[in-house]
Amino acid sequence: DRYTQIDFDQLEIGDLFNGNSIGRIPEAIVSDVLIRSCEVTQEDNLANFINIRDISDEFLNTLVEFTGVQFKDDALGTTYYDEENDVGGATNHLLTDELGYEVIFRTSSFADFASDPVDDGFGSVRGILTKFGDDYQLLARTINDIELDEDRRDLEQLGIGALRSRQQDVPLNDSRFIEGVITLSGYVDGTVNSENITARNAVIQDETGGIVLRFDSDAHTLLEGDRVRLHIDGYNLDTFASLMQLENIDFDGEDANGDLTLQVLGNEALPSPTAVTIAKVLTGDYESILVEVTDTQFVNDDQGETYSGTRTLTDCADVLPMFTRSAATFSDVVVASGNGPVVGVGSIFNEPQLLLRNIDGVTGMTGDRCAEPSVFFEEEFNNGIPASWTTIATTGMRLWEGDDFGGVFYAEISAFDGSGNPILDLETWLITPSIDFDAQTGEALSIRLADAFENGNPLKAFYSTDYSGGGDPTTATWIEIGADTLPSLINNGGFFDNVYEESDDIDLSMISGMGHIAFVYDSAGGTISTTLQLDRVQITSL
Repeated sequence: DRYTQIDFDQLEIGDLFNGNSIGRIPEAIVSDVLIRSCEVTQEDNLANFINIRDISDEFLNTLVEFTGVQFKDDALGTTYYDEENDVGGATNHLLTDELGYEVIFRTSSFADFASDPVDDGFGSVRGILTKFGDDYQLLARTINDIELDEDRRDLEQLGIGALRSRQQDVPLNDSRFIEGVITLSGYVDGTVNSENITARNAVIQDETGGIVLRFDSDAHTLLEGDRVRLHIDGYNLDTFASLMQLENIDFDGEDANGDLTLQVLGNEALPSPTAVTIAKVLTGDYESILVEVTDTQFVNDDQGETYSGTRTLTDCADVLPMFTRSAATFSDVVVASGNGPVVGVGSIFNEPQLLLRNIDGVTGMTGDRCAEPSVFFEEEFNNGIPASWTTIATTGMRLWEGDDFGGVFYAEISAFDGSGNPILDLETWLITPSIDFDAQTGEALSIRLADAFENGNPLKAFYSTDYSGGGDPTTATWIEIGADTLPSLINNGGFFDNVYEESDDIDLSMISGMGHIAFVYDSAGGTISTTLQLDRVQITSL
């Protein structure tokens, strides 16, 4: 008879508290709700021993232990709870590891160690991982969770992954250095570089991540394989077309002591590429990382073309752009015709893409090609809603309407009826023309959708094989589809952000004969007014 809720991605179990919130279980019934056994589990068998950089929702509300950590300098000389640094009845200090990854260490004013001085040593810290907003927080249970019994370290190196989390567009105030291997360079040395990156750039990678180095001129002479140490103090993090870079680096620059801020420590083999799928690259998590994209091929439309420009890789489920500069030494080579791995550097130009280092990155594409889906039905509403489609309201009177903004066309609908007016009680249908599902196999539907002012999900999709078209849809049999993917597209509580999200494929292979697909906006009796803009409807087959 308890209640549950998800709060900051965490499951909470309790009683109703202050209305409809989930809160405290009354003390009088705690022993009836929480039942202890006589079995004791060793704590080390419960703890997750992880690095700060490995923190994720997977570990929320579990016991974790971080090794190789210490409190940041500004916490030293204070207490775990510091009334001059009170944030909601607690104090947030920062724990950092040897590569600069940080996590909040939060201590309540009620903790029995609140007045203890912050330990100035180095070692391990254990506690429960929690979350507030987007910030992960570690809560120690007792002072014994803090075991910093080694001498404090002078932390000189910053992991590139940690660097990427620092504030952008302001000079870095940090005396540490990053160190890694150059995996892609714009320096032109005929035996080393393929010229597939501008001469002002180089990509550097360490065990924690990668980033683009953007120099203040074309004068750098970094070779691929060079191990580089770069002191980052004073440089800026920035993004160009969503690609993160450390910018305006002076290749021959010196610090206040006259020492070079950038040093080449030698040349070595490149790190082994990380094996990934196209879907993983599309997350953007492999930006500026050397990867091997497995089981892929260039799409049918690219066959016979050269690498120059943007080509498209596919594994017959997802697609990934691959860009090659016209100046690249292999730009006039015809693209590989087979299926196999591609080795390159993950990148972003407004969306994730891949950059080849050299032609060797595609030599493994010699296997049999997979069967690519082909588009046999598509509507982008460039001329409004076609006459062959059906728009009809079964509750209320408002219909889906064609519109455009900034060159993007869509079918739009909302139950919003103006400020101060009730939300419309509305159920309105947008139905495709009749489609022959026997003319091909392996059909799958995807849509591209933007939303705004979200206050609930009004969208469902259905198919029917007995709808005659053009009339009242409620006289036909409709079967829901896409219930596991469409709700995730309804997620924008603010104004339009012009972000059109594409759904996962929705299986239609079970449909036989002639059929219709319907998109139904239902305001749930006048309680949902989310605005939808349907930008594309596409059906593919194998």
